[in-house]
Amino acid sequence: MLLDCRSLEYQYFPFKFSDTYNIVLCNSMVHHSLATSEYNVRREQCEKGVEILKAFIPGINSLRDVTAAQVEQYKEHLPGKIYDRCLYVTQENERVVKATKLLQDGDLEGLGKLMYGSHDGLSKLYEVSCPELDFLVDCVRNNPDVAGARMMGGGFGGCTINLVKSAKVDAFVASMKKLYSEKFDEVMEVYVTSIEAGVTVFQEEPVH
Repeated sequence: MLLDCRSLEYQYFPFKFSDTYNIVLCNSMVHHSLATSEYNVRREQCEKGVEILKAFIPGINSLRDVTAAQVEQYKEHLPGKIYDRCLYVTQENERVVKATKLLQDGDLEGLGKLMYGSHDGLSKLYEVSCPELDFLVDCVRNNPDVAGARMMGGGFGGCTINLVKSAKVDAFVASMKKLYSEKFDEVMEVYVTSIEAGVTVFQEEPVH
């Protein structure tokens, strides 16, 4: 679902891979202890970036109105971390739009590359990942059975989301649990799921 948080308009897009791929969540077992306070800092940094950019791009109200190219253009006016935050948000907005086209085209390989790009931005520019999440994503980057992966949720812990070939899910789960245990001495939880139809109306047949 593509949600416009300004107008609250939304569009649905197809996910045509449910018969060949599963969504597998790998739980880092790390608690989101920093998420609330650090996200407030990120919001303030983005708002500061918008205030600076208003001097060069009249009429903007949020980073929604700015392109990644414009952030790059005015980089010298954006202090280090503010530049990083603004670049991530504008790049991610552009990735979301690209993702809708890839979903329509059934391009899972392209979608997977966007997922990795999204995680890299969250980790290096927005800085809301953690070593455990980065490890889980790095473990699958060159795995041909995984189309893409990234952290999900509030960051600073929680899960990665992986698109894994259905026939290879069991091997994937076993491998990831082993690697994670060896690295962090922690038993990782894994959740295998898929896209479903969502909420539907169920009409119970009357009993005669």
